[in-house]
Amino acid sequence: MEIRGPTQAGPRGDLTNRRAPVALIAGATLLVVLVLGAGAAFFFGSVARVSSEHAAAISALESVRQHNNAIHAALSNPSLKGELNSAGSIQEVKAAMDDYRAQVGGSIRTVESDLVSLKAERDRLSSAQWDPLTFSGRSQLSRDLRRVEAATAAFDSADKFLSILDSQLRAINTALQAMVEFDNVVAFVNADDVSGGLALVPQLQQRLKDAAAISTGDKIPPQVRALIDALTRAVGDLNQALLALQRNDVTTAQAMSSALDADGRAVDASFDKPAFDAFEHKLLDPYRAAYEQQMRNAGFALTG
Repeated sequence: MEIRGPTQAGPRGDLTNRRAPVALIAGATLLVVLVLGAGAAFFFGSVARVSSEHAAAISALESVRQHNNAIHAALSNPSLKGELNSAGSIQEVKAAMDDYRAQVGGSIRTVESDLVSLKAERDRLSSAQWDPLTFSGRSQLSRDLRRVEAATAAFDSADKFLSILDSQLRAINTALQAMVEFDNVVAFVNADDVSGGLALVPQLQQRLKDAAAISTGDKIPPQVRALIDALTRAVGDLNQALLALQRNDVTTAQAMSSALDADGRAVDASFDKPAFDAFEHKLLDPYRAAYEQQMRNAGFALTG
C-alpha cells in the first residue's frame, strides 16, 4: 500500500490566506474606534459651544435684569414739579427739571449700552442656529434667542420713549430758563433800573428763539410751544415799554402797561396742563406698554 504525505488542501491549509480576514477585522475595528472617537470629540465640542453661547446669552440678559427697575421707573410721563407762580418757584421748578433731565440722560446711556450687547448677542445666537457644531443644544439656543429678541425689543421701546422725553425736557427747560430770565428783567425794572433791565432783553429774546427752534415737530407738546409764543409776545411788549421809559415817553409806556397785563394773563393761561397730560399719555404710553410686554416675553416679572 502506498502512503502519501499531506496535500496542500490538507487540514492545516495555507497560513498566508488565513491572515487576511484577521487583518480586515483589525482594520475595521480601528476604523470604528476612530469614527467613534471623532464622533465623541464632535459631540463634546458641540456641548462646549452650546454652553458658551448659552452663558453669553444669560450674561446679556442678567444685565437687562439688573437695569430693569431703574429703566422701568424712568418710563414716566414728565410733569412740572411745582407751581410757576413766582420767581422763586420758577427757579425751583427749573432746578428740579434739570435734575430730571440728567436722570433721563443717564437712563438713555444705560439703555443704549445694553442694546449694543443685546443686539450683538442676538446676532450671535441667530448665526449659531445654522452652525453644525450647535446640534446638541439647538432647542436651548432657540429659547435663548427668543428671550434676547424680546429684551432687545423692550429696550428699543425704552430708548424711543426716553429719547422723545429728553427732547421734550430740553424744550421745557429752555422755556423755564426764559421765564427765569424774564423775572430777572422785571426785578431790574422794579428796582427802577430800566437800563439794567434792557441790557438783559437781547439774551432773553435769544433764549426764546432757541426754545422755539427746538419746540418743533409732532413729538413736542403743543402746550410748550404755546407757552413759548406767549412769552415771546410778552418780552416784545416789555422791551417796547422799557424803551419808552428810557426815553421818557410816558404816553407809550402807559399804553404798553395794558398790553403787558394782557400778556401776563396770556402766559398764565398758555400752558394747559390737562391737555399736556393727555398729549403725553397718547404719545408715550404705547412705548411703555411695549416695554412691559416685551420684558414679560423675555421672562422678567415687572413690579410697580
